[in-house]
Amino acid sequence: MLLTPLAYLLVGPLADHVFEPAVGQAWWGRVAPLVGAGAGMGLMYALAGVLTFSLTVLVYAVPAVRRLEAELPGYAAAGAASQE
Repeated sequence: MLLTPLAYLLVGPLADHVFEPAVGQAWWGRVAPLVGAGAGMGLMYALAGVLTFSLTVLVYAVPAVRRLEAELPGYAAAGAASQE
């Protein structure tokens, strides 16, 4: 939660100084149909989506993460034990 304000501060300059100038590059013709012509913000959203998907797949590949809920003790059992 603490990184949210930092993200808000970084997204504007990133869009203006990194992604909008990237729109003018020669390779943009191949990417423009996906995010729209002249859309640096669209490029930023598309890259954020690809990064989020990639990280999700990588984390899901860790067996300990996949079995996390099955290996942790039940919440109801822990709550009932503390009330007795």
